Amino acid sequence: MTRGRDAGFTLVEVLVALVVFALLVVGLSNGVQVGLTAWRQQQRLLDASGDLDTVDRTLRGLIQQIEPSPRTGPPTMDGNKNVVAFTSILPMAVSDVGTRRADMVLRVDDRHRLILRWSPHLHNKTFGAPPVATDTVILQGVLAVTFGYWDGGAWHESWAGRAPPSLLRISLRFGADDPRRWPEMIFAPLRTGAAS
Repeated sequence: MTRGRDAGFTLVEVLVALVVFALLVVGLSNGVQVGLTAWRQQQRLLDASGDLDTVDRTLRGLIQQIEPSPRTGPPTMDGNKNVVAFTSILPMAVSDVGTRRADMVLRVDDRHRLILRWSPHLHNKTFGAPPVATDTVILQGVLAVTFGYWDGGAWHESWAGRAPPSLLRISLRFGADDPRRWPEMIFAPLRTGAAS
């Protein structure tokens, strides 16, 4: 009785199978590494755009709700190219202060944070201490903010008026090593019932 070749594998066949298996493992590990790198990059981009979306929605809501002041009151908006002050309505999340109408200042502080400083808006003069201002951090890592005020067919570097400007432009500047590059944000206050 003669034994055929079907009794097992030769050493050359086993070595070829091992080499093919090693090449497959190397290819798969490189593919997984490329996939993980792409996923991390996409996650960083999504995080940055998520910040922009949150900041955009927050500022849009505040600026759209600026109401013109009465003829005898202080200006509705008072600002220059680095700081703007206005009176608007706080988001629902801050409803525990009794009134959602607040006096606000938007600026970048010395710790490179875009800050919204707000305090409850008082309709009448009080005899006690003024309301305590609260600082809310809108965005971290901002080198500078620049405001522009559109009215009369041109952009202006400052604004003080009983009615808000037609448009408010906000430009954020970040550090050279910061990957965030955000476009200018332009908001239109709802100017219903504007005082003349």
